[in-house]
Amino acid sequence: MPKNFAVKKIPASKLSQDFDGVFDLVKLRPIGLTKSGRITAYLISAGTYEALIKNLLINYQIEDLLNIRST
Repeated sequence: MPKNFAVKKIPASKLSQDFDGVFDLVKLRPIGLTKSGRITAYLISAGTYEALIKNLLINYQIEDLLNIRST
């Protein structure tokens, strides 16, 4: 998983103009797609997404274990 989580903002229109360039960049850091200057969506690499889901599941499992022990 990349260590640099600073979001690079780019206009959503650039995605269609430079599809390959945007996807090369998303391998390095998250991308915030903007519309009218505001971030409307994020692009993250598959590896980052999978790591986030894995961590989320682990956190839920830990929370469940803590809840079981406290009852």
